[in-house]
Amino acid sequence: MSLKKASFNTRLPFRDFSQKLEKSLKGNNVVSLVLLNSKGEFMETVIDLWVLGAPDPEMEAIEKLLLDCSQTVVYAAASGKRVFAGNAYKADSTLPESGLDVERFSAWVECGFHGKKPEYIVDHHNPGDPGYGKGPSEFWQASSIGQVYQLLWNVAWENRLILKPTRDHIFTAAADHCLAHAYAGKCSTVDPEELLLWRIKSRAKFQGKSEELISAHVERARKAVRERAVETPFGLLADFGEETMPELLEASAREGIAFLGVGLPQRDGRRKKVLMGGSPEMISQWMATCGLKDVYGDPARGFAGGYLP
Repeated sequence: MSLKKASFNTRLPFRDFSQKLEKSLKGNNVVSLVLLNSKGEFMETVIDLWVLGAPDPEMEAIEKLLLDCSQTVVYAAASGKRVFAGNAYKADSTLPESGLDVERFSAWVECGFHGKKPEYIVDHHNPGDPGYGKGPSEFWQASSIGQVYQLLWNVAWENRLILKPTRDHIFTAAADHCLAHAYAGKCSTVDPEELLLWRIKSRAKFQGKSEELISAHVERARKAVRERAVETPFGLLADFGEETMPELLEASAREGIAFLGVGLPQRDGRRKKVLMGGSPEMISQWMATCGLKDVYGDPARGFAGGYLP
């Protein structure tokens, strides 16, 4: 596997510091964006390496965005293989080996290395992450792809184009950060009906299946969610036990009914139980009482999970 790097590097600013933007060209076709803070002091954020975590539709979009912006991209790896959701924060190497320091001038996107710290964290899954605890009104800033845009903001290309979020990226952010809230119309700039059509197309493309098949799976799952829904002190909940069914997350989000279910075994053999689309109270209560291992979740986003003993 060769290092994923375009024809020139771009050194980029962190927009929060910006009052004045100057562009200076340095040797070897390297573009550097220089910022002055409110005191007129020189500030520059340099990201030489982006380390990406487990693959999913948002990560795929992030990778393409970074490569389009001429960034150097590698994958977090464990035991010689790219990480998956279950070990994304236990990486011990990168694929390919970049020869660059994974801590200095680096940004880690939804991954982690034991005993190491990056220059920047791009994530919204764990307490302390820039996007953790942020609800639908902040979906763009809180999503991982939104955080990548923030680090790339005001990129000065050689042709002076300005980087702007695309419609697909906005939908990607809303769907990944808080899908049920997006369908409920709580994410500004996201039309639920447009999102519905976009989700069918994007999920079909990512899974390599027809849009008709994805739609059929969604409708079957929606019917099952409605049939299993029971009232709890914290809202409606459909418990699927050990039963697996395609497109449960999509169906639950569209119906506005939380679901509890168990996924297929992961690469390490562990099985994950998830609660998706719940109220903050439901998520908090479940996380405190589920009795699972490595429990995680964010009540503000309406999701939680853990691994079966």
